Amino acid sequence: MKTHLHVIPWIRAVISSGLAATSASAAFPTLKLEPVALQQFHSPTNIVPAPDGSGRVFITDQAGKIHILQNGMILPVTFLDVTAKMITLTTSSSERGLLGLAFHPGFADPGSPGYRKFYLNYIAPSVANMNQSTPQNSITVISEFQASATQPNIADPLSERLVLTFGQPQSNHNGGQLDFGSDGLLYIAAGDGGSANDNNEGHTGGTNATLKPAGALGNGQDRRTLLGKILRIDPLDPDGAGPLTYSVPVGNPFVGQTQDFADNTLDGPMRGEIYAYGLRNPWRFSFDKRPGGTNRLFCADVGQGKVEEVNLITPGGNYGWRYREGAFDFAPEMLAAGVAPAGSTDPIAQYAHVGVTIGSPALPKIGPSVTGGYVYRGAAIPSLQGKYLFGDYESPGRIMGLEETSPGGGTFALTETVPFASGNPINLKILTFGEDAAGEIHVGTKITAGVLALSNGLPAGGLYRVVPGDYQTPPYQAWRATYFPSLLIGQYLDPEGDSDGDGIGNQIEYAYGFSPLAANPPAATGFTASRDGADFTITFRRDPAATDLAYQLETSPDLVTWTTVATSSGGSAATGQNGGTVISDAAFPGQAAFRLVTLRESIPGETGARRFTRLRTIR
Repeated sequence: MKTHLHVIPWIRAVISSGLAATSASAAFPTLKLEPVALQQFHSPTNIVPAPDGSGRVFITDQAGKIHILQNGMILPVTFLDVTAKMITLTTSSSERGLLGLAFHPGFADPGSPGYRKFYLNYIAPSVANMNQSTPQNSITVISEFQASATQPNIADPLSERLVLTFGQPQSNHNGGQLDFGSDGLLYIAAGDGGSANDNNEGHTGGTNATLKPAGALGNGQDRRTLLGKILRIDPLDPDGAGPLTYSVPVGNPFVGQTQDFADNTLDGPMRGEIYAYGLRNPWRFSFDKRPGGTNRLFCADVGQGKVEEVNLITPGGNYGWRYREGAFDFAPEMLAAGVAPAGSTDPIAQYAHVGVTIGSPALPKIGPSVTGGYVYRGAAIPSLQGKYLFGDYESPGRIMGLEETSPGGGTFALTETVPFASGNPINLKILTFGEDAAGEIHVGTKITAGVLALSNGLPAGGLYRVVPGDYQTPPYQAWRATYFPSLLIGQYLDPEGDSDGDGIGNQIEYAYGFSPLAANPPAATGFTASRDGADFTITFRRDPAATDLAYQLETSPDLVTWTTVATSSGGSAATGQNGGTVISDAAFPGQAAFRLVTLRESIPGETGARRFTRLRTIR
């Protein structure tokens, strides 16, 4: 909470800002996308709340930077920039870059080995002798960083510790999601390595020949490789000295097991890091781990040419790729070739690409690239509780929903088009979903396809919050847009700044109902104080339209101990307390839209002592 000072002759007046709490039926209620931050980053890939009670939300930009959203604005400082460590990106489309961010569950606990630690998943240039990829286009890097011990909004760029790396044979299908489960372990989404059909060089049994072998196992089904999997590890340094960089949980399903196929050239030790397999490009996954949740892992897997799917991931689960796409045969000849896959788990939801007819009854034709979302566990939209929101990347992006038809049964009904007040499809590319600290769902979007491509000369990324369909834009945001139309939504406006040079900070201008671009004389504030023996009379101006503010008038004999003597919140009239009596809360002279509050405080015996007062506003 920041404190702002507004000094009058014998009184010290303080205004400080803070966060206010935000407060089917048809299967899904009508929703709305409220802009939070537009065109301030290129391609948002993660939206992650800090697990420290600060209310901060961290947004990763695929281009390499991590931004912080606080009090509804993107802070001017960059939390971390790993651009120099990554593969070079351009204005063209790419699935590489900064793809994952997860805070250790002990991030805010000084007694935890995970204190101040967070983890990134990014794609770096290829290096010699990296395993699991021949050829090698680039490498996946899972790294540990630490936030600064003295500056919480800055990470220490020199704190990087490599946790896990593995090669990528082609440039696409990198997966990229990171998250900690309720078990305190780190889950990692790894795509099948790229190209198409999981059947090229660097894909088990594949070749770059025009005529590819029909029976190629592919990476998704080969449990000797990390590609095409959900991985689970403990990322903390096991011995603090190396060479070990992470631990494989003993409860992982394939620890100590050997792969055994009819084609014995495919036999060998399985990777213990594997939690689930048979995935093509698990771009986004999420746990339903908030209060009231089931702790299940939802994962959207991007399909090849016909089917997009959402899966419930279970330990040891096989999700079928490459012999199945969704619940349909893709390469059944793998059986005849002696590559006998284990039985696979059907998706909980699937849909077809536009122009593709498949299934009986036929799947709905929606789009070519699923973007995984979240089960809603917030408080602002009660009728959305327990429902899963997700989308399709392709413009115009569509937001869809899943509702469990029997709680805990794993059977879901697909809502092809969730109703939105402003329309759905939303006419934007949907890159990612995320949550804030309160569990409210956010959507990361993009106007253009290329990572660094611009829109009207500005970055093309956007961040929106899912709100009720009748949601009204908060007064402060509307005030800011009125006086600073050149500021894009969410751009930082220093509350302590003084845009018009009149000695009144921007946040205080809002609290008084002033224009921050026109100098206001001291008398315009209405802030006065007088004494008549033991009686103190104080006046202050307030704006009843500022319904997102709570005013608190406080007094003190020593600037150390403060007593609240009057309050006003949500635009309501002021009330006195703790010895304060509101004499009037009337129209401000000559400006009926605003109010002038007059309060009297009686302090027996204080006929000559100094007394200080301050006006706090909490937003």
